[in-house]
Amino acid sequence: DVIWIEGAAPEEEALDRLAFSYALVQCVRLARVESHAETTLDAMRGFSHLLAETGNANFITLREVNQHIGKVMQLREFNLDADIVETPDFFWEDSARESLYQQLHRELEIDGRIGALNRKLMYAHESLQNINSVVVNKHSTRLESRILLFVAFEACLDAAHLP
Repeated sequence: DVIWIEGAAPEEEALDRLAFSYALVQCVRLARVESHAETTLDAMRGFSHLLAETGNANFITLREVNQHIGKVMQLREFNLDADIVETPDFFWEDSARESLYQQLHRELEIDGRIGALNRKLMYAHESLQNINSVVVNKHSTRLESRILLFVAFEACLDAAHLP
């Protein structure tokens, strides 16, 4: 796409370009986050199918689940990046340029893309939390079984030493 800014005095044109630049920077930074998110989410695709098919979470360890949760949490931190989610401070002093910025912001669908990305990341986080619960339960059950075996073994040893 090509954006033409014309008809303004050179000083005004420079400020108009700056307003457009802010929106374009947000778009590019958001696209970078979206790309990282897609890579991360692609690595997790199929987890729900594996869980549904096998009925267990043997396909992933607790450590791997926690690593995926950490990656999703890192991706969600883009919401704290003022350069992506907030209107730049520049427009507090120049409301005339803010309308140009908002126009391109709407055209690039930045708010909609942020919302869609947040929904994807929220879904991924919730799915990972569910898988984490399954893995933790599996680990707890295995640990409890080992404790019961140890207690039974100890009882057998005690019974063998009775006079």
